[in-house]
Amino acid sequence: MQIYSGVVLAAGESRRMPTCKQLLKIHGKTMIEIVVEKAVESRLDEVIVVLGHKFDAIR
Repeated sequence: MQIYSGVVLAAGESRRMPTCKQLLKIHGKTMIEIVVEKAVESRLDEVIVVLGHKFDAIR
């Protein structure tokens, strides 16, 4: 049996944007919430989120 994994890369620093892109709100949800929710709703067996810059704020 194969396991299908998805990786969400959310470790960027957002140097050109004044706010953290992962925490940018779109229709009341953060961008990272939307992406992770969509990944979980898909047929993936596991979703791995890679965090870096400001990981404490994103958790």
